Amino acid sequence: MTEPHLTISDRQAEGRRFAVARLAPSRSTRRAIVVCTIIFCAIVIGYVVVLGDPNNSLHQSALSWAFTLAGATLGAYVFGSVWDNQATLGAMK
Repeated sequence: MTEPHLTISDRQAEGRRFAVARLAPSRSTRRAIVVCTIIFCAIVIGYVVVLGDPNNSLHQSALSWAFTLAGATLGAYVFGSVWDNQATLGAMK
């Protein structure tokens, strides 16, 4: 069975898609980064809550930024997964 006739621009586009797919980290790598980030935020939050001084502005800032980082990481992971799934389904058409 022969391939349908591809123009040069089609071949270039296919090559670009392949190159981008190779550079993107795997799902397990992304999941590991998310888990490590959430664990780091939990450690920071636990430290500040247990040993932190409520009058120390650095501890207050670290606490609020740890919650912000954890929320942003979870949001990016969930919506990035949705985006990735839609892109995969779009490429299958």
